[in-house]
Amino acid sequence: MSFAKRFTFNALIQVIGKFVVLFISLANVKLLTTFLGVEIFGQYTTIITYVIVLGMIADLGLNVILAREIAEHEEHEDAPEGARSHGAVSNIFTMRLAAVICVMLLGSAAVWLFPYTPQVKLLTMLAAFGMIFMSLVQVFHGVFQKHLRTDKVMIGDILSRVGLLAAIGVALAFNSLVLTWVIVGYVLSQMAQFAYIFWNIRKYYNVSLQTDMTYWRTTMRKALPMFVIITLNIVYFQIDKLMLSVMDSQTAVGYYGAAYKILEILVTFPGMFVGLLVPLMTKHYLYAPENFQNVIDKAFNILYSLAIPVGVGGVILAEPIVLLISGDDFLPSQWALKVLFVAVSFIFVSNMFGHILISTKYQDPSMAASILGAVANIVLNLFLIPMYSFIGAAIATVITEGLVFIAYLVLTFTFVKRTPRLNFLQVFKVVLATSFMTVSLLYPPQILPLPWDVFVQALIGGFVFTLTLFLFTGRDLLYKLYIIDRA
Repeated sequence: MSFAKRFTFNALIQVIGKFVVLFISLANVKLLTTFLGVEIFGQYTTIITYVIVLGMIADLGLNVILAREIAEHEEHEDAPEGARSHGAVSNIFTMRLAAVICVMLLGSAAVWLFPYTPQVKLLTMLAAFGMIFMSLVQVFHGVFQKHLRTDKVMIGDILSRVGLLAAIGVALAFNSLVLTWVIVGYVLSQMAQFAYIFWNIRKYYNVSLQTDMTYWRTTMRKALPMFVIITLNIVYFQIDKLMLSVMDSQTAVGYYGAAYKILEILVTFPGMFVGLLVPLMTKHYLYAPENFQNVIDKAFNILYSLAIPVGVGGVILAEPIVLLISGDDFLPSQWALKVLFVAVSFIFVSNMFGHILISTKYQDPSMAASILGAVANIVLNLFLIPMYSFIGAAIATVITEGLVFIAYLVLTFTFVKRTPRLNFLQVFKVVLATSFMTVSLLYPPQILPLPWDVFVQALIGGFVFTLTLFLFTGRDLLYKLYIIDRA
C-alpha cells in the first residue's frame, strides 16, 4: 500500500473510530448516570479525574521523546541505527513503568489527605492500579503513528470502552451495579487494552526491560520542557473537577461531571479535523506561504461556521440533552451544560491557532497559553465555586477558554506572522443561518416523546442551518472544502 493510501486509511480510521468511541462513551455515561445516581456518579467522576491526573504526571514528556527517537532512525530499522530505536522503545517503556509505579504509590498515599469517604479513597487506589496499564499504552502511540497503523490505537481505545460497557452490562444483569464493580470494570478494561496494544507492538519492536542510565539521564533532560507543559495542562483541563470535589460536594461533581463529559466528547472533533491538517500546514508554511494562508483561512472559516451554530444550538437543547443522556435526577446539569456550550465554541476556534503554532514549530511559545489557562482556571474556580458551585466551575471554564483563545491569537500573530483572515460577510451569513436554525429549535414540531425528540430537533435545526447557509454561500462553501482537499 502506498504512503498516500496508508495516510488516507489512517485518517478514515480516525474519523470512523471517533464516532464509534462517541456512541460507546455516551452509552457508558447513560448507564452510569441512570443507575448510580448523582452523588455516586460524582464519586466516580472524582476517582477517574484523580487517576487521569496521575497518568498525565507519569507521562513525564516521554511520549514525545520516543516519537522523535524512532522518527530519526526510521530509514535504518535493520541497521545499527535501527537498534537505537529498539533500545529507545525498551528504555522509555521501562522509564515509564518505573515512573507510573512511583506516581501510583504516591498518589494512592496522597488521596488520604483529601476529604473523601474511605470507600472513595480505597477505590481511587484500585483505579490507580488500572492507570498503570492506561499509562503504558500511551507510550506506544508514537510507534503506531510512525508505521501508519493508528487503527491499532483506535481499536485499543474502543476495546477499553467496550470492556467498561460489558462490565456495566454484567453488573446490571445481576442487579448489582455499584461503584466498586464499575471501578473493577475500569481496571479490567485497561488491562485488556494494554494486552492488545502490547501484543501488536511486538510486531515492530521486541520490547523488554532495559536500564541504560546514561540514556535515561539524557532523555529526562530532553523531556523536562514537555513535562512542564503537561503539568500546566493538568491544571488547565482537570483541576476544576478536583477543586469542586474538595470545595463543594460529590453531588456537585456529579452534576458538573455529567455536563463536562458532553463537552469532552464534542471537542474531539475540531481537534481531529485540524490535526489532520497539521502535515499540510507544515509543508506549505515552509515551501508555499500563500497556500499556507489559503489553508488556514478556509479551515478557520469552516471551524467558526460550525462553532456558532453548535454553541447556540447546544444552549437551546441543553435540557433535553441532559434528560436523554442522564435522566431527571441530573436536570440541574443543564445550566452547567448551557454555559459549557459557550466554551465549546471557543475551543472549536482556538484549536485552529494552537495547531498553527504546532505546525510551524512554535510549540514552545504556546506554553504561555497553557500558563495563562492554568492560572486563570485556579483563580476563577477559587472565586466562583464558593459562590455558584458547579455552575461557577462552568463559568470559570468559559472565561478560561476565552482567555486561552486570545492568547493563542496573539502568539500566532507574534511568531507566525500570519493568522486566519476573518471573512466578515461569511460571518454575517453564518449568523443569519444560525438565526433561522434558532427559530426552528425554539418552536419545533414534537414528533417523538420527550426527551427522544431532541434527535428530531437537532436534525431539523441542522437541516435548516445547512440549507440556509448553502443558499447563501453554496459554491463558496464547497470551494473551501475543495481548496483544503486539493492543497
